[in-house]
Amino acid sequence: MTGAPPPPVANGGTQPALVLPTVIVFPGLVAGLLVQDPGPTSAVEAAAGRNVPLALFALEQGTDVEAAAEIGVSARIARLVRLPAGPIQLLVQGVARVRRLSVAGREPFAEVAVETIRPPQVPVLGNPLREAVINSLRAVAAASPTVADEVVMLAANASDAGELADVVAMTIELPPDQRQRVLETIDPIPRLELVLELSEERRRYAEERRQRMASRGGPRRDAGRGRTGGHGGGRSDGSRRQPGRGH
Repeated sequence: MTGAPPPPVANGGTQPALVLPTVIVFPGLVAGLLVQDPGPTSAVEAAAGRNVPLALFALEQGTDVEAAAEIGVSARIARLVRLPAGPIQLLVQGVARVRRLSVAGREPFAEVAVETIRPPQVPVLGNPLREAVINSLRAVAAASPTVADEVVMLAANASDAGELADVVAMTIELPPDQRQRVLETIDPIPRLELVLELSEERRRYAEERRQRMASRGGPRRDAGRGRTGGHGGGRSDGSRRQPGRGH
């Protein structure tokens, strides 16, 4: 007689946690955060003092980590700046997808036990899906002033399906719930298929918008060249990737 499967092991240990309403961070990519409330500030200070990652989870409203999305990202603090008025400005880099297993503490900040998710590495070079995603991203970049050419090159250099999907999802303008869908799609190929679908939606929207602006004599694409962005929620910079991180 087979017993119940053992519970997941918190192989990521316990980590101070933040809930974010608008910013979705992906493994290997960096994002800017502004922290000012007492609880999140204490979580940041604890992570920095103990030299451990922060566990980041999406939550549209409220601050209860148990109400946040189950799948999030473990992120290291790359830069911490205390602003004169009191808030803390962070630059964080995603390390790995994590699943929240339990809440280990609530005061003075939320701390959670997490399980690290390790998607398989799937080479994507020579895969027609890769070409479709890159071509779609190039079309979005050509029609949108918010996507820099450097980011397109970054995506084109990605050799892993999951890495490519995450770079594109962080680059194009997507609302937080759609980025969370990408984050929660663990299998790299379905994740890349989802990103292609979302990118094609953005391509059609950007092209229609460009055509409307052209018919009204609006600004040309070249005027916005060189700006990075395309982040539907919060302050997030998806234009930079650090090598050697999990996806």
